[in-house]
Amino acid sequence: MSNKITYKYGISRPFHFAKCVGILTGDYLDVAAVPDDVAPIDGSENVYPSKEILLVLAGSFQLQTPEAGNIDLNAGDMSSSHRYKSAIKIVATADGSSYVCVTPNDNSFWDRQSGFIANGDTLEITTPAEAADAYVYVGEGGVVDAEGNPQLVGAFIRVSGGITLTATADTYFIHMWK
Repeated sequence: MSNKITYKYGISRPFHFAKCVGILTGDYLDVAAVPDDVAPIDGSENVYPSKEILLVLAGSFQLQTPEAGNIDLNAGDMSSSHRYKSAIKIVATADGSSYVCVTPNDNSFWDRQSGFIANGDTLEITTPAEAADAYVYVGEGGVVDAEGNPQLVGAFIRVSGGITLTATADTYFIHMWK
């Protein structure tokens, strides 16, 4: 019997996303190697931009790579914006673990940061001025914007300059821009 992770897909322009919840220890997901037509980062021979944006929502995972060894990620941690060329194995290291993986539909690279807002707290999220496009993805929890409009879990909120969010539950999010 396989313990490979199965997940649900969603598409929300301009992103494709997969959310996996309730994963058991030892379950895993394989992430493909970087395609040959992708150039390494300037000044590097073997480090590439990572288009995948992985945010751990609960529990813990281990990213297993031949070049970097094992990298542990816990709830609230996000994968790096850079990776090596080889395939990556993502293995759950705790029962009930969950994550979301967001990938741009156009295969482009987006800068990113993850964040947490505690229930009842307010946070202003500011996008760098040079960014042409920006979104906040609500991965877990719940928020309302400055006008009191609720933003659903799994929503991509377009951000122009900045946004103020108040958490209605403990909330993990991804802020991404290009």
